[in-house]
Amino acid sequence: MGRARLELARISPPHFECGASTNSAIRPGSQLSYYTQLGDFCSSAAPMKNIFEELPGNLEMEVFEILASSDTTKIERIVSKGHTTASGKWYDQDRHEWVIVLQGEALLIFEDGESMRLTQGSYVNIPAHTKHRVDWTDPTQETIWLAIHY
Repeated sequence: MGRARLELARISPPHFECGASTNSAIRPGSQLSYYTQLGDFCSSAAPMKNIFEELPGNLEMEVFEILASSDTTKIERIVSKGHTTASGKWYDQDRHEWVIVLQGEALLIFEDGESMRLTQGSYVNIPAHTKHRVDWTDPTQETIWLAIHY
């Protein structure tokens, strides 16, 4: 066990962009409505965050928050409450997506007809260009997802 810790300590963390945003008036770490990049991890004295805290008050739209990103990876928190992918629309992403439901429930549908019900702790790896959609999320509580696009 001590050896594993030593080996892990030698691994350099990936380079993350701090506070990159399409809106240059937004400070790193500030919260944007509906799409956010949290940049507090870039500070040498960054406070610890909790994925279940600071949930959006307005969930008229599904909320996507970028927690960290690099040239090859994006980690985001998604908060849904009764949201679905628009009828007839499919996600067809250039990157693989590993996603876990941390709270709540959801139903994914794939273009080939397969469906997958995700509950707390359920995760799936979706290969790039695998067409899929969110067919249902629990309307009675927030569904909190953690997605890693790589």
